[in-house]
Amino acid sequence: DLNMGRKTNTKVQILYFDDITDMSVVTNIKDKLDKLDIDGIIDAGNVANILSEDESTPFPTISQSERPDVIATALLEGKVCIMVDTSPFVLILPSFFADFINPVVDNYNRNVNVNFLKILRFASFFFTMILPGFYIALVNYNMETIPTSLLVNFAAQNDGVPFPTIIEAIVMVIVCEILRESDLRFPSSYGSAISILGALVLGEAAVSAGIVSPIMIIVIAFTFITSLIFTELEVINAIRYFRFIFLVLAAMYGLYGIALALIYFLIHITSVKSAGKPYYYPIVPFDFTYIKKTLFKVKYLNDTKRSKLLARKNQIKKQVVDA
Repeated sequence: DLNMGRKTNTKVQILYFDDITDMSVVTNIKDKLDKLDIDGIIDAGNVANILSEDESTPFPTISQSERPDVIATALLEGKVCIMVDTSPFVLILPSFFADFINPVVDNYNRNVNVNFLKILRFASFFFTMILPGFYIALVNYNMETIPTSLLVNFAAQNDGVPFPTIIEAIVMVIVCEILRESDLRFPSSYGSAISILGALVLGEAAVSAGIVSPIMIIVIAFTFITSLIFTELEVINAIRYFRFIFLVLAAMYGLYGIALALIYFLIHITSVKSAGKPYYYPIVPFDFTYIKKTLFKVKYLNDTKRSKLLARKNQIKKQVVDA
């Protein structure tokens, strides 16, 4: 137990299994919290900001949950959970990129259905981040990759549009992001209906006025729909950040710009750490044991091992596998 804040004296509890968890993670967290001298801790989000190792990354490195089953599962895997007095949310460290894409409800559904959805989520992640830039690269620089009949159709649709393709894309992406923000601020009973209606009205009006082409509306709409799969706000913000990077580099260099942006994305995400652990785990470093818990789902009774990165001891779970 820790008491943090000169004025608030907020009680903070660090939860972990000492016979499972890598104690270097616990020591790292305790050292950061012990060194802190601050007036008050109001919520678990304040502690999350303190423990965030890299503020330069748009990706979230600490997950929060108010569900007891999520916390219990994380503790059994060797993670550390932090409870803050008066806050309903519990912090989970370390948290990896795969943890934010796969919701906990996957644990309670059939493996075949869940694995299909996991593949769909990862595909949607790259679609929503790359697609607008990929379209701009093809139309502006790499037209030879488009079938002739389709290219003629694109040219006919762009005839009369006064703005370059990159301006069309940026304007429509910004409009969609404004609609998303308004959706978050409106009451849930009619917020989504208003944002969908706004997108339809604005899209139709823009095409009728000749400001944007119909194919651009389709590309941005598909990008916006694929982004709706993700509910974590910081993940959505990270996608938005890299989407603009792909857009700008694609407008400058075509498919070479897409390749450069993808290299930058991979370098960035593999350099991020959460509680001293690599954020892109279990891809980098590769760990098939944790892949079966995140990227794919196996039968519950076949989940007999803990990750070597999270649990330095007691890595074998005692389960009845022949039940």
